[in-house]
Amino acid sequence: MSNGSSALALALGAGAGLGLWYLFGRDDDGKDGAKKTSAAPATSATAAPTSSHGATALPPMPCALRLDATGLTADGAAIDVKSAVARCQAAGRANLTIAGTAPGTVYADLVAAFGAAGITIQEHRNARSRARRQDGGALATLRTLAARARAAIATRQGSQRKEAAAKLARFVARHSGAAVNDDATIDFENNVVVNGTPEDMQKVAAWVARLARDTGRSVSATVELFDDPDDPGRDPDWAVCRIHGLGLEGT
Repeated sequence: MSNGSSALALALGAGAGLGLWYLFGRDDDGKDGAKKTSAAPATSATAAPTSSHGATALPPMPCALRLDATGLTADGAAIDVKSAVARCQAAGRANLTIAGTAPGTVYADLVAAFGAAGITIQEHRNARSRARRQDGGALATLRTLAARARAAIATRQGSQRKEAAAKLARFVARHSGAAVNDDATIDFENNVVVNGTPEDMQKVAAWVARLARDTGRSVSATVELFDDPDDPGRDPDWAVCRIHGLGLEGT
């Protein structure tokens, strides 16, 4: 009887322990599972900014090159076609400024090399080339109008001479931005002579200097100031500008 009671108590104790383990063990597993389930969204939430940051990354800036009569340059330093490809490879694109006097062979080699490397070129034709062509046209028109004024003076026709002088003066005024009197003329040395205030004649001279610089022609201008004879101490209020080198001798 004593042995039976002991066995029964032992069985009941083991069963109670198993029941407690089953009860609390499942609760612990459930809590752990809940923790694991709630941890998954947190991992997903931390990954989102990385993806968003990658989507807004800016592409690299294109490299800048220039091609003119002196050859190919980058940031003012001479560079060959092979080095230009290596320089622009990372960006995958290049901004190329081309002057009107750029050597065609270098340009062709550059385009071929960049095309083979998959580098896109965006060309920018130098504005100075367009300005040079415009100034060349202005210089040719100035010479033509001056030749007509010279011919009108030779014919001694007052109306024709006046009209030709006015056209010449207005052309100079429009292109130089100066106020010029309409009585332009041609002197004995075949120079164009226009007149106005000293400030305006300096504007004409500056325009002529730009024509010479941009076209390579040997035209020039000189300004002569004149005092008022009735007020010798006063600053000059009148001036003439002589434009030299138009080559009117052969007309």
